Amino acid sequence: MSKLFFISAGEESGDQHASHLMAGLKDLCPDASFIGLGRERMAAQGLESVRDMRHGSVMWAQAAGKVPEMLGLIRQCGDVFRARRPDAVIVVDYVGLNMALARKSHALGIPTVYFVSPQVWAHSSFRVRKIRKWLDRMLVIYPFEEEFYKARGVDARFVGNPLFDEFKTHPVDQTAVMRIRERFGEPLVAIAPGSRRQEISVNLRIALAAAEKIRRSIPDVKFAIACGNDAMEAHVREALNGAKTGIGICRGRLVDTASASRLLLTKSGTGSMEIAAAGTPMVVFYRIPRWGYFVTRPLMNVSCFTMINVLAGREIVPENLMRSDDSDWLADRAIEMLRDEGLRNRAVAAMKDALAGLMKPGAGLRAAQEVMDLISG
Repeated sequence: MSKLFFISAGEESGDQHASHLMAGLKDLCPDASFIGLGRERMAAQGLESVRDMRHGSVMWAQAAGKVPEMLGLIRQCGDVFRARRPDAVIVVDYVGLNMALARKSHALGIPTVYFVSPQVWAHSSFRVRKIRKWLDRMLVIYPFEEEFYKARGVDARFVGNPLFDEFKTHPVDQTAVMRIRERFGEPLVAIAPGSRRQEISVNLRIALAAAEKIRRSIPDVKFAIACGNDAMEAHVREALNGAKTGIGICRGRLVDTASASRLLLTKSGTGSMEIAAAGTPMVVFYRIPRWGYFVTRPLMNVSCFTMINVLAGREIVPENLMRSDDSDWLADRAIEMLRDEGLRNRAVAAMKDALAGLMKPGAGLRAAQEVMDLISG
């Protein structure tokens, strides 16, 4: 019997995770069809796009100038809910937009599932009430998230991390790794400033200043800026604005760039888990406005904000949530890691321990089974 699923993913990582879920749904229901919001990977799985999200990624808190566009998109999706009556609405990460969609689908009595939980356990526990009210099931990718939600009355199921579905279907490309090393030289320090225009502009400025200090201390170090797609490269080139940094752009998957590197200077987020899975040491930072720091910091419920540190229960890679540019801190931590092989090895070993039990593919299929169980039960 055919089923129609509405799936929404705004970010590139969400598009990747959703594509594995869609593949799982097609395995369980060969006549499944999909409509929603996504990018290239979801389109390849057969998504009928309500709106192409390749240029729609914007942090909800930074979207003031796009409020009319966002509200229009939410109304458009609501029209699809009423006209097409999907068997389930599945929202993936991207909390601001997706919680608004969950509210609409819930009001229409459509089974609603969240896949890849927003990190409400870290800093936004006030959202749990809405999650409990508007969602029929929360599918989480870290074991501690299931415990967090169940203790608060949310039907949460741990399905595993879809990142390892990705690594199974697209393992590290050793040919690409060799090419990166040949092009940039060794030892290579890669800079991963993020994917959004706003964060690239700020984070790259800090990382480039740190690179200058690192070069003065360790002259033979090479640098490259990691860019996964055309949009990221365009944002990086705009941020560089023709500046002569002597640092090239490395196009390709972050996991390949990380595997070719001795160290990553990376913003926090999904990419840091790819780096950890590649077994490459990193120094993690994220620059937020001063006002944002003083609003966000008191709401944080965890001592660390980088996921690999959260999983470890301690800081195993250096991290800094910056309220002002602090390139000196970033450079100093990087220099320590580059000079101390023992420090790097301990970080790698600790990351491996933190990931133990998670590095098992099949999350997409397990999530799909949960969706099918919900709508058939």
